[in-house]
Amino acid sequence: MERSEPKPTSAGLGLVGEASGEVRCRCGRVRTTHEQWTTLQERQNFDSVSQPSDNSKQRRGQNYFPFATSHQLYKDRTNVLTMRCGSVDRTCWFASPLLCYTISVLLLTVIGSVASQDTLKYTVTEEGELGAFVGDVFQDMELFNKFNGNSDILGQLRFRFLRGAQQGFVIDDKTGVIRTSTRIDRESDRLPCHNKDICDVKLDVAIQPIQYFQIIKVSVEIIDVNDNYPEFSERSITHSVPESSFPDSSILTLNVQDVDSPKNSIQRFELLPASNSVFRLTSSSQMDGSIEIKLKLQGTLDRERVSDYNLRIVAYDGGNPSKTGSVDVQIVVLDANDNSPTFSSPSYEVSIPEDIEVPQVIIKVHATDPDIGLNGEIVYGFTASTMKHYKDRFVIDESTGDIRAIQPVDYEETPVYTLGVTALDKGPSASSADASVVITLLDVNDHAPEISMSSLATDGSKNAVVPENAPAGTFVSHFSVTDPDSGDNARVSCRLDSSHFKLVYLYDSEYQMLTLTEFDREALGQYSVKIICQDHGVPSLTAETTVLVDVSDVNDYAPEFEQNVYNAELIENNYEGAVATVVRAVDYDAGVNAEIVYSIAESVRHLFSVDPDSGEIQARVSVDREQVDQFQFEVYATDKGQPPKSAAANVIIHVQDVNDERPVFNQPSYSFGVFENEKASTEVGLLLAEDADSFPYNQFVYKFSQQTDAFHLDPKSGRITTRRLLDREEQSVYHLIAEAIDVEASSQRSSTVSVSIYVADQNDNVPSFVFPNKANNTVYVAKDVPYGYIVTRLSATDPDIGNNARLVYTIFSGNEDDVFDIDYERGTVLVNKDLSQYEDNSFLLNVTAEDSGVPQYRTWSLLTIAVNGSLMLQPMPPDSALSLGGNNLIIVIALASTSGVITIILVMAIICIRRQDRRRDQSNGKYNCRIETLKFINGGKRRKLVDGSSSSGSTSNGSDNGDVANKSKKEVSFSLEENGSDACHDRSGKSWCSVIDQQTLQPDLGSVGIASQGIGTGFGEWEEQAIRDTEWSMVRATLRRPPKLLGAPVWE
Repeated sequence: MERSEPKPTSAGLGLVGEASGEVRCRCGRVRTTHEQWTTLQERQNFDSVSQPSDNSKQRRGQNYFPFATSHQLYKDRTNVLTMRCGSVDRTCWFASPLLCYTISVLLLTVIGSVASQDTLKYTVTEEGELGAFVGDVFQDMELFNKFNGNSDILGQLRFRFLRGAQQGFVIDDKTGVIRTSTRIDRESDRLPCHNKDICDVKLDVAIQPIQYFQIIKVSVEIIDVNDNYPEFSERSITHSVPESSFPDSSILTLNVQDVDSPKNSIQRFELLPASNSVFRLTSSSQMDGSIEIKLKLQGTLDRERVSDYNLRIVAYDGGNPSKTGSVDVQIVVLDANDNSPTFSSPSYEVSIPEDIEVPQVIIKVHATDPDIGLNGEIVYGFTASTMKHYKDRFVIDESTGDIRAIQPVDYEETPVYTLGVTALDKGPSASSADASVVITLLDVNDHAPEISMSSLATDGSKNAVVPENAPAGTFVSHFSVTDPDSGDNARVSCRLDSSHFKLVYLYDSEYQMLTLTEFDREALGQYSVKIICQDHGVPSLTAETTVLVDVSDVNDYAPEFEQNVYNAELIENNYEGAVATVVRAVDYDAGVNAEIVYSIAESVRHLFSVDPDSGEIQARVSVDREQVDQFQFEVYATDKGQPPKSAAANVIIHVQDVNDERPVFNQPSYSFGVFENEKASTEVGLLLAEDADSFPYNQFVYKFSQQTDAFHLDPKSGRITTRRLLDREEQSVYHLIAEAIDVEASSQRSSTVSVSIYVADQNDNVPSFVFPNKANNTVYVAKDVPYGYIVTRLSATDPDIGNNARLVYTIFSGNEDDVFDIDYERGTVLVNKDLSQYEDNSFLLNVTAEDSGVPQYRTWSLLTIAVNGSLMLQPMPPDSALSLGGNNLIIVIALASTSGVITIILVMAIICIRRQDRRRDQSNGKYNCRIETLKFINGGKRRKLVDGSSSSGSTSNGSDNGDVANKSKKEVSFSLEENGSDACHDRSGKSWCSVIDQQTLQPDLGSVGIASQGIGTGFGEWEEQAIRDTEWSMVRATLRRPPKLLGAPVWE
């Protein structure tokens, strides 16, 4: 709700001492109380008024509330009194705060009353000219005399309206003359003159300045002129009146209005022509100032004499001359239905045969009405009683009076029909006439005899019952025969068409049926006997009925199931009470002997139940196909005979699968290995998962949970292959998550497994010298260093790992006199001769670093060793303790060679022993992984080490065809012969199975060659270490002899 805060303006000030008056506070909506005064003194000086005074007017949302002095005020006591004016918005009092405004009341010297108790009254005629003179407040209030003609005071006086400025008047602020500001229209909605004899407009004139403040009450009376005509709501009216209207009834009501003042408004009415004696006028004033005129009937109407009247109603106002308004009224006299229809006969009779064809006209009635139009048009119909009983059998045409039979009639049902017919005209007050129509039916033989049977059975059965052992002549049933026709048409004769029963006539239309023989229910349990009855009409009609005779039973049959075996299906995870199947059995006995009770085998009653009456088998528990996919048990049917008989049937319930199992991997995690640099689509490994559901719910696909551009997982087979070349130096291991997801979209289930793929190293990087290099390649040595002194140490790097990164250092050239020796493993350069003879000479050595991978890569560099005679002998580097020189080197080489030969002999002995064990295990049908491992060592094939040189500074062995000196190096090839299908050992050599870890993928076998099959998983630690130690010793013995390179490297 929007709240508009009050906007108080200056209060009416200038209270005069010792005189009573009022102060006005102008606010939107004001509510004041004594509690709003600030001090007790203020409460004593003024009284508040919480409602507007009677002469207060609400203008532009403003209310004037007077504050009156409660006693006389004296200036000599105080010049100014302060009060507070409070306002509250009543439209939302609970949300509007009390706004208080302080008003100072200046007490002035007594110069006169605050406001004259008299009111200046002026008159002005409406429709006058703009600016017409109304009155002179200055003159009429005798202000000149009041201020003793003081020109200074009179020149200060200013006049203004406190209210009423919007009512068409203005006041000259200096002269106090009031004039019209617009053309005054007394009938205007903005003036409160409607329907008033005297129209006064109240004006409040304020005189300022404050020290001369006065409020002058002015009342301006608006004099009315007769400037409006009486106006009817319509110019002309046509109205219809029935000729049967009663005298003094109102037949027409009109409204007429004149907006002038009551004395100039409508004064009288006149009905023309004056010779009219049939109608008269009455009038009454309404609340809105209009007059309601009623045209009343003061005589009777006769349409046949006068069919219409043309009248004029004239209204006269009170002006001089008076103004008039009129309306033309045409009264049309409507015909009254004052004649009733008359039938040509008060009663009509007709006879028809009962087999008349329908629909067919059987009689026509006729009536006349002397009236005209609708009053003379006749509508025929049936009386209410006839419609109630015979509306579905007879109809009457409402226009022609034809009576038709629409349904067959039956003499035996109703031989005579009496119908009441009516004739009704269509006038507004319809008149009617009645007549009767008697329809007599003529009988024909249209009914066959009717046979009814009573077996006298106590159980209420419609069939007749004969005991199995009843003798001939036993009563079976009683018959009665009727024919609703009359005469010979109703006389009947009956017979049977059975040889087992006879019909005995008792008396008129009564018969009984007896047996002619004994019966066997097992041979035939029921007999059908036809009874034929024929009347003597012309033509005669025949009736037939069949009587079923049941032979009572003894319990001599056992129940029989409809099927010996019931195959049913039950969806797993079913709810308790789910219906699996329904078994049914029949018993050829009757009655209680044929009532069957079903039961189920005791062994499965905790799983299934059977309804004893319906044979419905229900599950008592929720079944799981993955635990039990089929249930087989017996169900029994037992009758209620004495003694009871029973039968059994087998029930096989097949549990139908739902997708409630998810694929499960056969391992909690997988680890695979694959060599780097293998081409795309190289097989890495195989994932295997199983889904315990049945088809199609056991169908699933494999996928990686995360995107990878390195590997592809076949969604069907679970086979992992590479997508691209792998680089071990870029990434050595991939940790992936694989998913097995159901294909069934409605309820997909899945499982995940972690897959680790290790990238095995291949020798795809060339060693690189750290020292010597192009910027640092010179070493100075004193001439008197001892034999075996370490001059420097070569340093090179290879980003590969294992053997591929194990480097062998050699002096390729520049050391023809064997002045220096080199440790091939450590790269330390040692003094091998006395250097004093080479004083101030320099040696330019071509040194190489070669890895132990396959193929081998080699790089070279130039090392300058300068023998300086002026240098002092420096202490030997710490590595000198590891250096070998002179005779010691020869001894070590000899020992290493001897150890290598001994090791080879031991390895061969182990191989022989393992082969014997393998043959023994094969004869016993067993497999020993450790024994099979030794088959890896099956002869030492020498691997060629190709040395070469290139301007690029590196050589890849095994692929160059240049002039290279060949030097043999031992190669050991491993192979594993398997009789089983162990996937761990059946590898292509490019990847490994999941049991190989990262250490196995990076074997440190020195220069031993690894065959493409790789290393299997059957090694023991001591066997693998024995192989490594043996082969490395042989390789070291070979590498101690420095190879020769053709050509010399050149610094770029």
